[in-house]
Amino acid sequence: MFVCICKQVTESQVQAAIRDGHESVESLGECLGVGTGCGSCVEYTRDYLNDDPARGDNLSHTST
Repeated sequence: MFVCICKQVTESQVQAAIRDGHESVESLGECLGVGTGCGSCVEYTRDYLNDDPARGDNLSHTST
């Protein structure tokens, strides 16, 4: 599933970046480009970081 449509960033890419130490939306933006287009993925990305899916947690909602 895409986290960021503008930059075509997937959940697995975000998970890998989190495992590599990117711990903020800003850091993920620099690394992957999330949040640097229209911005609609910023809230979802923040929720994703808070749920810490890199450890196997899952979000109960999807990005719109």
